[in-house]
Amino acid sequence: MKRSISTVARILLAMLCIAIVLQCAQKAKEIPITTSSEEALSLFLEGQRLSENANFSEAREVLKKALEKDPDFAMAHFYLAYASETNSDFFQQMEKSASLVDHVSEGEKLFILASHATSLGNNIKANEMLERLATLYPSDKTVYNQIGINYWTQNNLEKSVEAYKTAIKIDPEYPSPYNMIGYAYSNLGKYDEAEKALKTYAQLIPNEPNPWDSYGEILMKQGKFDKSIVAYQKAIDLDPHFVIAYRGLCMNHVFKDQANEGRKQLVKLEELAQTDGDRYTALHTEALTYLCEGKYKAALSAKEKCIAVDEKQNDSLGKTNDLINIGTLYLFIGKVDQAEKFFDKAKKVIVNSDHSKDLKDEMLQNILFYRVEVALQKKDMETAKDKAAQYKKLTDENQNRTEIQAASRLMGMIALHEKRYDDAIAAFEQTNEQNPRNFCGMAKAYMGKKDKAKANEYWEKAANFNDMSWNYALIRAKAMKMASK
Repeated sequence: MKRSISTVARILLAMLCIAIVLQCAQKAKEIPITTSSEEALSLFLEGQRLSENANFSEAREVLKKALEKDPDFAMAHFYLAYASETNSDFFQQMEKSASLVDHVSEGEKLFILASHATSLGNNIKANEMLERLATLYPSDKTVYNQIGINYWTQNNLEKSVEAYKTAIKIDPEYPSPYNMIGYAYSNLGKYDEAEKALKTYAQLIPNEPNPWDSYGEILMKQGKFDKSIVAYQKAIDLDPHFVIAYRGLCMNHVFKDQANEGRKQLVKLEELAQTDGDRYTALHTEALTYLCEGKYKAALSAKEKCIAVDEKQNDSLGKTNDLINIGTLYLFIGKVDQAEKFFDKAKKVIVNSDHSKDLKDEMLQNILFYRVEVALQKKDMETAKDKAAQYKKLTDENQNRTEIQAASRLMGMIALHEKRYDDAIAAFEQTNEQNPRNFCGMAKAYMGKKDKAKANEYWEKAANFNDMSWNYALIRAKAMKMASK
């Protein structure tokens, strides 16, 4: 749907110059877009479309051109964040966008600052701003799409679906919400509705690969691996450089116990790689394949190569995450001292980075979570409980739903170690069902209660989770073995 753009001059006091506010003809219905260049606006709208359709490489180039025309184009920086190649680039662009909000419309300001708050785990602030935004622009589909994304990151799937439905009601031909509502329905176990949404998504943008990539992922989640492979191949046929589809093809073969065949797709990906980000995707996926097989040494080798790419890209946040991943792997195989060394390295990298204090605090809180598990494996219950209490205090302050669920996971782990199995079950019931490690916790608790049937039910849930996360890859081999017993 084309937008009719008008221009309105306004004075930006801090810049002491005239900028142009360009917006839709229906001023009261959609957020105005502030820029000093109509050419920049045209490029931005194209970049926005590409980003929403997951054509991130093309989106980056177009949005960078928009910023050449207007370096202080706040919304262009915002969308460039979502199209960024690295974690550090994401936050750098998000911070830049947030720094410019005094020079944009109230709608843009709320839109940007709400997403900035979400990225830092400040859900209360994000929710308040988005509610104000929806009141100001009740007919702006992009507002409700962003509300859906916000609730998605909080693992509040029901509210996420509600927001996406509103965006679709406003404009049934707006593609983006169909994609994310498909994932939300999938995570809720409503696979028929998920597939229906993604088929509509594909009909709206028939020449784009992302609908087929998303459809492939939903089919994979259901264990329909052969059909998933067909969908991913369709995405590649539409765009041979759509790198994430190769990742999906690879993991389908892994889940079919054809890991070597799957890794052939990663060879193709590396051959087609146009950026270090593409090469990182291949290496990270390689690590996942070995984890799924229980080949931990090979997984570590692939992850160490990921860190080399992080360093090449000067991605301190990506390096921090990879060091944490390696630490969790060492924890999983019982090498506690090695795990602790990598958590120490992760802390050092993030503390010495040039990221904001808020982001550093968020990452340090993440590392604190794993310090509890370190203490538990050392059978230092006093330290474990002390650090778990510190973590819970932070989650109570932030009211971040995902972190609150993580705090419940810590309570469940502590109860397991103390053989308080009913308490462990009660705690794990409050955790995030999108993390299969929590199913493993439930299984262990029921094993402690000598309830083999319930234990096996949860081992099977964990074993057949079928996603491409580090947490699933980490536990898959063990969960498959336990479920088979």
